[in-house]
Amino acid sequence: MMVDIKVGRTKPFDSLFDVQVVGVVLTLNEIECRSNKRHSGRLRYTGYMSRENWAEQKLNHASWHCDNLERHLDVWRGSGSISVVSKVSDDRLRLHLDLSVTETPPTEIWSLTAGDCVHNIRCSFDAWLWGKALEREVPLQNEKRIQFPFADKPKEFSNNRDQLARDINAKVLDAIEEVQPYRIDPNNGLRRCLELIRDLDNQNKHRFPAVTKVGVADVLAVGLSLEFDDDDSAQAEDPEAASEYYLPPLTNGGRLLTYSAKSPIKTGGQVRYQLDLKPHIEFEGNDLPLIPQLRKLMDAAAKVLAWLESQVS
Repeated sequence: MMVDIKVGRTKPFDSLFDVQVVGVVLTLNEIECRSNKRHSGRLRYTGYMSRENWAEQKLNHASWHCDNLERHLDVWRGSGSISVVSKVSDDRLRLHLDLSVTETPPTEIWSLTAGDCVHNIRCSFDAWLWGKALEREVPLQNEKRIQFPFADKPKEFSNNRDQLARDINAKVLDAIEEVQPYRIDPNNGLRRCLELIRDLDNQNKHRFPAVTKVGVADVLAVGLSLEFDDDDSAQAEDPEAASEYYLPPLTNGGRLLTYSAKSPIKTGGQVRYQLDLKPHIEFEGNDLPLIPQLRKLMDAAAKVLAWLESQVS
């Protein structure tokens, strides 16, 4: 089934478009957009959008952003942008292993994508509540206040409840109150997830996305082939005791390891290494592991929404 859509400029030098739907079918699996040559394109939706599954679609879109971000991270890891170089000190008693980074990780793009993921997670709660609002006739002037609250104090939720009570039934509001952060034990990880969904999204919308950075989480293995002036000097070395490891940010020249020798090093030979890189979100003084944290927030949202639905259906 096709829906013809006419797309055209509303006025010169205006980026907005006037979209006129010629026909409407509520359960389309695909919407084909036919537009003029200047603005040609196609919109494709999998599944039909309805109040019953709109919250789920939001979470699916959050997952799409997360999967896309993970693919970008894998591509960058495999791009050969990171290597390790060895340097013997002038006194020949130390060998340094330093990072060589030829292409800086695109953390700004990763930050934006992570922000899009979090925003869709946050919107899934609003979408669920909007579905409940549609069960009643909500006056147009009341639509803007249909937002799922995340309150830290009872008084804050009470104010939100008073605003929603005109359009949302009491059973739904009672269930929503049960999942407010202030109602959940501070030691329960679910509370922290709900707070992060709210706070990360607020920062992403109103300020800047939470900064994504990449550092070295661990040096999993290092193998050195060193040459000394004589065999006795080589046998006297104790690699474990003489090695000092560092976990630097992923910058060119960042120091990974310093090996202190007992005898002068003749040459620094082959270096074998395995690094565990740590993409993370830097937020409120904490380093949150990027992909695991996003998936944790999605799981928390899915569990809360499923519980809410079980309480009101």
